[in-house]
Amino acid sequence: MKAITVSGLIMFAFASGASAATMTAEQLKSELVGHPIHWKSKTQSGVTAYK
Repeated sequence: MKAITVSGLIMFAFASGASAATMTAEQLKSELVGHPIHWKSKTQSGVTAYK
């Protein structure tokens, strides 16, 4: 369940509308790696950081 929530938040964070540009793997990596992602669900919360 936690993985689904985090994945959903990541997709939501990078979606900026119908005209959003496609990101390359390197661009996505540079946005995620080393940056904390704060998340919260109905019953849990936490911080995820990709290394």
